[in-house]
Amino acid sequence: MQAPLILKALEIIIFILMLGLGVNQSLADLRALWRNPGLMLRSLLAVTVLFPLATGLLLKLMPSVPPGVAAGLAILAACPGAPVTYKRSAMAGGDPAYTSSLHITMAILTLLITPATLALFNAVFQLELEVSAPLAEVARQVAAVQFLPIGLGLLLQQAAPRATQRLRQPLRRLADGAFLALAAMLLFPVVLWAIVQLVWPIGGWAIALMALLVVAGLGLGVLLARQQPPGMQSSLAVATIARNLGLALLIAQLGGAPERISPTILGYALVSLLLAAPFSIWSKRRSAPAAG
Repeated sequence: MQAPLILKALEIIIFILMLGLGVNQSLADLRALWRNPGLMLRSLLAVTVLFPLATGLLLKLMPSVPPGVAAGLAILAACPGAPVTYKRSAMAGGDPAYTSSLHITMAILTLLITPATLALFNAVFQLELEVSAPLAEVARQVAAVQFLPIGLGLLLQQAAPRATQRLRQPLRRLADGAFLALAAMLLFPVVLWAIVQLVWPIGGWAIALMALLVVAGLGLGVLLARQQPPGMQSSLAVATIARNLGLALLIAQLGGAPERISPTILGYALVSLLLAAPFSIWSKRRSAPAAG
């Protein structure tokens, strides 16, 4: 399984997901979080500070983790704002306006957060990455697969509102299909077996470390949004563990050691998908009475 092929498939799927978000969410929805500074601060704290802090703490407590695993987890910690967060949050009964607003906020801040977080991990853990996420590359990836399709969706709403109204349902179905395609790409037996073969050599301790990070991230999200409705708690929990897989794989390639780092990135994607499933079921059931 070649990382460039996975990266290209991810970019196409994410473009479709982001176009669907741009068509189905208004500009007011995308700015909703900015009108609540307290909630925005807690949300950013969970996603951009506490999750990387938990990652660093676990790496300190487990110094025997292989360098490739440490580098992979550091890259993931530095890549918040996963484009699939919107769909994963919906599966957990999350709040759509809050999720979309948090997503666009994270996409903007990624231009600063990713290089700064990677530089910090490099300094503390001597990861010896050959590149520290050039700002131009981060900007290109985020702009191409997130800002561009969301902007196109918003432009369609303004330029052709009636046509956009007719397109919403088909685009929503297309986005749902793209998300299912992404999940199938990870869980299809042949692909799943290939991922397991790729990930297994990193060791049971590394996989356990990923599981601990996912559980900690879900707990942090719920805790930081505890004063909010259940839907927002679900959204923040999912956003905390959802990392930008495409950007992480790109940075691994730029770092000159994708074969050493990519197994950890793919392993985390699989572990987080599997562990978040029961949380999503529980969270959606908890959110249903509140929504009613």
